[in-house]
Amino acid sequence: MKKNKNGFTLAEVLITLSILGVVAAISIPNMIQNYKKRVTVTKIQKAYAQINQMASNIAINSGCMGQTVQCSGLLDFDDINDDQNFAKKFIELSGLKAKIIGTNRADVYPMYCENVADKCANNHDINVYARIQTNDGLIYTLRNTTGGAIIIGVITEKNKRWVAGKNAFFFIIYNNFIVEPTMTGYTSKGAGQIPMSKTTSEKIDYYCNPKDTGSVSPKFGSGTSCAAKIIKDGWKITY
Repeated sequence: MKKNKNGFTLAEVLITLSILGVVAAISIPNMIQNYKKRVTVTKIQKAYAQINQMASNIAINSGCMGQTVQCSGLLDFDDINDDQNFAKKFIELSGLKAKIIGTNRADVYPMYCENVADKCANNHDINVYARIQTNDGLIYTLRNTTGGAIIIGVITEKNKRWVAGKNAFFFIIYNNFIVEPTMTGYTSKGAGQIPMSKTTSEKIDYYCNPKDTGSVSPKFGSGTSCAAKIIKDGWKITY
């Protein structure tokens, strides 16, 4: 087939289109994935700043500056019937413009309930649970702990079952009202079941992307340290 003086042959056009199709098939999914990661990181950054402001407001509004989270009264709630009251007091003290959209463990932390659905709602382990949504669209899960802190989950996707490390990322308001990302996680053998010789950085990487190592077999909590890993890696999702 002779080449047209004013253009290309049909074969050349078809070959070019085929190459472009292959390149698009390879690159477009990666572009979409990278865009989703950037959106997720932006939401986590916004939430991190907001959680720090919440912690400061709680300390001020409860008159507990320089004291512990226990002083605020948010750790006093320890019964299944206290979920709503805990959430209301958290919203009040934090100064958030938000509404309560869920309570109890089965609703707020469904990953704990996959195998014990009939017991989950009553199995609070002296913690209370709530999920709230701010007026600007951010969704948080709330849980107080007997250790003297409040765990806050940032939910980056609405109307989807959350998965730690994918669309749920965790921070802790510690006793001195300092906010840090969660740096540990849970395995089927309990919390912190990796060698103590591991560095903090190694533990963060492990709990963000755990692997089955035989004696340490992750079950619940996989991905709980991913917010810490994102910050450690320069506010990038590298996993």
